[in-house]
Amino acid sequence: MFADNVNLILYYSCDGMNPIPSRNIKGANKNLSVQEYRSKLFSYMFDSYMESHHVSGFLNTPIIIEGEGYKQFMHIISRSKHQSIVDLIKDDVLEGWGK
Repeated sequence: MFADNVNLILYYSCDGMNPIPSRNIKGANKNLSVQEYRSKLFSYMFDSYMESHHVSGFLNTPIIIEGEGYKQFMHIISRSKHQSIVDLIKDDVLEGWGK
């Protein structure tokens, strides 16, 4: 998908409503919310894929919105050359969410 669309920027939000089947709730991540667990897991998988396939030039930029008693986890996937645009999007989301 990225090969065909050089200006593509992807966004996703981590689901917090559905439990994770077979999740280990006894380990180091036992106190993480479902959303935070998914966020960390995706970031780990993204980084592992990039390293194992020798892919560079792509970013996984997390956005964490902290509210009263909850956190919302989102990510933006982009090319490194779009970092300035991603930073603007991230700042706009964080600023807008607080209003």
